[in-house]
Amino acid sequence: MSNVGWAAVQRNIWQCVLCRRHPRVECNTRQLTDRPCHPTRLLIVSLAPPFAPGRASQEPARSVTNDSADHLRLFLEATLGPWSVLTAAGLTALHAVKCAIVPDDSGFQNPPRDVVDACAPLHLGAELSLIEPVAAVTLGAQAYRAIVVALASSAPPLLLTRPPNEAVTRRGFDVPGRFTLFAAPFIRGAGRWTAAELIRAAARKAGVLQ
Repeated sequence: MSNVGWAAVQRNIWQCVLCRRHPRVECNTRQLTDRPCHPTRLLIVSLAPPFAPGRASQEPARSVTNDSADHLRLFLEATLGPWSVLTAAGLTALHAVKCAIVPDDSGFQNPPRDVVDACAPLHLGAELSLIEPVAAVTLGAQAYRAIVVALASSAPPLLLTRPPNEAVTRRGFDVPGRFTLFAAPFIRGAGRWTAAELIRAAARKAGVLQ
């Protein structure tokens, strides 16, 4: 993967104005991800950068890739091992949508479908065009949706609202010409244990975990 290609994708994310007027999108907090230092073998797709209220100007999100106290990073380390070892073995983590999501009335930060459908084909799709994971894990329904719409032009179609049966098992679902897909719940409540099980299965498939 070229530095120039990855930098161009991240620059487009940084400059994007698609969701500037969306009430659930905090455009002042957005992903800015360094180029993976090693070829990607295991891809983790989470929902969105963590919400940080009160940002007066645009700032990079503190999230799984750059914050050692991030909840997702701590979960992945507890599930698979030290972060430095995982990234050296080929783990890459990306967000389904690139700006933080304002919590809804229940306090949840799931990206709305219209945001996923606008953002993922443009930005996650561009990131996917530069990496070739062996296995990919989506965390939550909207992360799964993001993968589907991001791959729409380059892989056989998948159902938007329901992953293939194999994708929710330790076997995974082989997306022809792309990767083995594991569709896990988000790491909240009871879904945490299922997510850990599928992440370990994907890591073994990818050769990140023996």
